[in-house]
Order: sequence, then C-alpha cells, then structure tokens
Amino acid sequence: MNYPRKVILDVDAGIDDAWAILVMLKAEQKNLVEIIAITCCHGNAELPDVVDNVCRILQAFGRKNIPIYRGISKPLIPKNLSNKYSSDWLAFFGKNGFGDVDLEDSDKIDRSCVVENISAVVALHELTREFKGLISVLCLAPLTNIALTLRLFPEFNVNAKELYIMGGNHKGVGNVTPAAEFNSLADPEAAHIVLGSFKGPICILPWEACLALKLPFEWRYDTLGASDHPCISLLNRVERVCSDRSVTMGYNTWLSADSVLCACFLDEKVITVSYEAFCSVELSGELTRGQTVVDVVHSKTPNVRMIATVDEKMVKDILLWAKE
Repeated sequence: MNYPRKVILDVDAGIDDAWAILVMLKAEQKNLVEIIAITCCHGNAELPDVVDNVCRILQAFGRKNIPIYRGISKPLIPKNLSNKYSSDWLAFFGKNGFGDVDLEDSDKIDRSCVVENISAVVALHELTREFKGLISVLCLAPLTNIALTLRLFPEFNVNAKELYIMGGNHKGVGNVTPAAEFNSLADPEAAHIVLGSFKGPICILPWEACLALKLPFEWRYDTLGASDHPCISLLNRVERVCSDRSVTMGYNTWLSADSVLCACFLDEKVITVSYEAFCSVELSGELTRGQTVVDVVHSKTPNVRMIATVDEKMVKDILLWAKE
C-alpha cells in the first residue's frame, strides 16, 4: 500500500467527529495519510455549527490550511424527527455539536481557516476526478453529501477509491429508535442511494461493533484526556456534559464511533471479524425506517464489507496518538 493515503473526511462535527479528525491529523503527522479536504454535512448540528467546530479543531491543532467545504444542510426528504424519536440521541452532543458549551471567549474561531465557497458536493466530484482512484472518503455523517454527488456526478463511482462508512447496523440494534442508528435515520434516502449506487468498495462500521467496545470513562478522562494538547483540552471541555448524559441513558462506557472507523481505516488489523453481504436501508417501515437490512440468506450479490468486531486494545492505542 502506498503512503500517505489520500483521504477526504465527510463530517457532521459532533464531538465524535472531532476525535476522528484529531486521530487523522495525527496520522497525517506520521505520514500515513494526506487529508485532501474536510466536507461538512448536517447531522449532529446545524451546518454553520458543523463548519465552526471543524475550524475549532483545525485551529487548535495548528493545521488551518486544510480546505473545508460546506455541504448539504438538510436530508433529501426532511422530516420532523423531534416529535417521534429519542431527543437524547437527536441532540446527543448538544444543539451546537460541542456540548452547548460557551466557547466564544476562550476559543474564538480564527477565520483564517480555509472555508471554500464551492459546495462540498462539487468538491467531492472535482477532487476525486483530479486524484482519480486515489482518494478514500471516510463518511462520518449522514450520507446526504455522498448521495447527491453520486446523483449529480455519476463518475464519482469510479473516481473515488472507496467509501468507509460509520453508520447503520447489522443486527437491528438502533440508538435513536429500537431499529435505526443515527446517521442512517438522519437521511435514510441518502443511505439507500449510496448503498444501491456506489460501485466501488464500501466498508461499513455498524453501531453494534462500536457498542461492543468497553472503553471506561475513567480511561477517557484520566488517560486519554490527561494531556495539555490544545485539542484534548478543547474536547475535555465540551464532552463532559455528553458523558454525564450518556450515563443517565444507561451507557457505562465511552463511545466514539467515528474515531473507531478511522482506526479501522488506518490499520486493517484493527478489524478482527468482517463479512461480505448485500445490504440496503429501510425507507418506509413504521418501526424500522432507517434500519440497515443485511441479506443473511445471500440472495443478492454482496455490496459491502461489514465490520463485525474490532480489536479494543488497538483502538485504544490509536486513540492515544491524540495525546502525543
């Protein structure tokens, strides 16, 4: 494999996205990857907050010259989720994606970050065309940007090297609903388009594989968080309220799904069990809208590689890069 590997991060930042960006920035320092761009999408927060949160992480890291692109601000078919689904998960990281902590005084955004004027959808097309077959897209958000790129620029199918997706489920275990994971439910139509249209390799990290990890909160704050790195200091500030909320929701360990996907991308050995399968996303089920449905009877040709389990120690080791 040739290094550094070129990547685009598609995010809805979100504290978990912020951890993932930090891990990838550290990987870039190790010459493992080259971050070509960060594209922003609705999801954990409104789009302006997503862009601001990305700027805050890049600013804290001192890597302000990565191009940032604003993407789509709403799902393809907007629905009012707040009246029907878990409010805890819909705003798990706060309305602003960073715990609703007031950051204006101590963490003002340096507007020298490179926020481009063209759409993330156009950027995904143009960058993958420029580096045909070389860019892996790490999808950490609802798949709206990716779906519209496929619809507007079908050549994205062959221009993008591969998609790594954090989202969906493979055993029917949800978080926002009993059957659906947040990213898939946030835009099921987009997820359906991507899984049904993208012709290159797709690797999915589902919710259950993340849920199986047992990373103690004590380890998160006393070990991983024990650093004076500006990014770690920022994340320590904004994540505490979310950690407290997750305990009240019955979660006794720290969950950072997006950074787990990055660990899987950075080192294949992190993935301990995976399998090939055909999967799609349910769109109309009263109880199952947004569920990733896996064809366990093998009636169709596989379209994804599904990650079933990951190596917990290796995930922890890669996360510890962040405090170096």
